[in-house]
Amino acid sequence: MNVEEIERLKDAGLITGNWDFSQKPEGHARETADARIAAVGEREVVGIFASLGFDVFAFTRAYKVRETVKDLAAKGYTLILITESCAAGLDDLFTSFNAQPYPIILKLPDIKERKWTKT
Repeated sequence: MNVEEIERLKDAGLITGNWDFSQKPEGHARETADARIAAVGEREVVGIFASLGFDVFAFTRAYKVRETVKDLAAKGYTLILITESCAAGLDDLFTSFNAQPYPIILKLPDIKERKWTKT
C-alpha cells in the first residue's frame, strides 16, 4: 500500500492513525517481528480472521466495544479491524489514537449493508 492509497483511505474515514512505519514506539509489538492484530465486530464478519491467526472479539451488542478497543490499544495491538456498526460512535476514541503511530484502525463493512446482485 502506497502513501496515496493510505491517504485516500484516511480521507474516506476508513482508517485512522499515523502510518509512519519508521516510528517504532518503545515496548510496542511493532518493535518485534510479531505484530498483534485484532478483529472486533459481529461474529459473521470477524470470525474468518481467527483462521488467519488474528485475535477475534465478537460482539452482538456494542456496549463493550469502546472498552475493548481501549484495552487492545493499551496492550500494544498494531492493527485493529472493526466492523462499521461496532465503530459507530467511537470516532472520538479513534481520533485520540491519531497522535500515535499505533494502533491502526481499519473499518470493515457490515454484511447487512452489502447489496448482492445476480449476474
